[in-house]
Amino acid sequence: MEENKQYRLSELISLVKGVLDANLNTYFYVIGEISNYNGIEPNKHLYPRLIERRNGVITAEIKTCIFRGSVYQLSEFERKTGLKFENGIEVLLKVKVELHPIYGLSLIMNSIDHNYTLGKIQDEKLKTLIRLEKEKVIRLIEPGVYETNNKKLDRPFVIQRIALISSVNTKGYSDFKAALLENKYGYKFTLTDFPAMMQGNDAAKSMLSQLQAIDKRQEEYDAVAIIRGGGDDTGFICFDDYELSKAVANYKLPIITGIGHEQNKSIVDMVANIFTMVPAMAAKSIIEHNKDFENSIVELGHQIANASKEVIDSERHELVELDGRLKHGFKLLIQNEKDTLNQLIRDVKNFSPENTLARGYAIITFEGNILNDTKLLKSGNKIKTITSSSIIESNITKIEKRNGNINL
Repeated sequence: MEENKQYRLSELISLVKGVLDANLNTYFYVIGEISNYNGIEPNKHLYPRLIERRNGVITAEIKTCIFRGSVYQLSEFERKTGLKFENGIEVLLKVKVELHPIYGLSLIMNSIDHNYTLGKIQDEKLKTLIRLEKEKVIRLIEPGVYETNNKKLDRPFVIQRIALISSVNTKGYSDFKAALLENKYGYKFTLTDFPAMMQGNDAAKSMLSQLQAIDKRQEEYDAVAIIRGGGDDTGFICFDDYELSKAVANYKLPIITGIGHEQNKSIVDMVANIFTMVPAMAAKSIIEHNKDFENSIVELGHQIANASKEVIDSERHELVELDGRLKHGFKLLIQNEKDTLNQLIRDVKNFSPENTLARGYAIITFEGNILNDTKLLKSGNKIKTITSSSIIESNITKIEKRNGNINL
């Protein structure tokens, strides 16, 4: 280029384009953040901007062109990464530089590298897990399995009162309610909706806000269900958010997740009390929990009935034995008493006056009474002596004291 030569604008642009074509006439990879993206419009080219920030300040910016023949790659990107292609996401694009005399400098997108984004997501996820572990919010048990305060909570015997965090009127929300309320066992449940955004930049804050609202009324609920499903298979990055994950890990009510992510578990899934893949499975886990309790009660009833029968049978057997022993004992007692009575009768007969007289003894009476004390007698008194065969009347002529010896 000549220093003082005057160029028409088109000539200058043509010169610059020539330089670019000579030096950058190939595809290469560039990292940047998506901006000014308004979503997919059928059969139209897209013109988002690619920017770079440093400390929150935009330091570079360029228009990017995604021709309609390449727009399908955005849906493919969302399917493979589980992320929504939207403003604020950092991507790795394969591009070619183009300078148009009217539309200026721009990047022509050839493809989008979803592996870069997946790696970025995994890096951020790993950083969050490391931070939570360092802060002792979670404890690694085995690869991919963590212990948390929420996991250690004892679930109520029966889960009936459920605080439901979800986006209402979505398929996942409807699936969860239908599976729960129309269960084949006829179990009754009370659901309280706490509507929240379930994807997008503000989703984590929205769910966290509802967890805080539930916490103020936690005595009203048995558990919390976080349900997502029925929308796009994108936007799951919010479930790896540090603040949300920390809140779930430390929450004082058991949390059940069913957020519909079939590729991998989010951090919220990892730290919750119960993790399920989809909303219907979350409902099923609650129903099965209640059924297990019912089965345990039924089994306990059987055990009590069997134990009662065993006790009754055992007591009945002991009563029969005791009855036999009592009857035998009474029989022996009656016989012993009978023998004693017979002996008493014999003794009474042996010591009757007639038997006593028959053995050679005599009965002395004085003044009509049996004489027991000779001090009552004196000389001249009349006494009667009764023997077994006769009655002898005598007059006392003499009374002498006996010295203990009997001299006949």
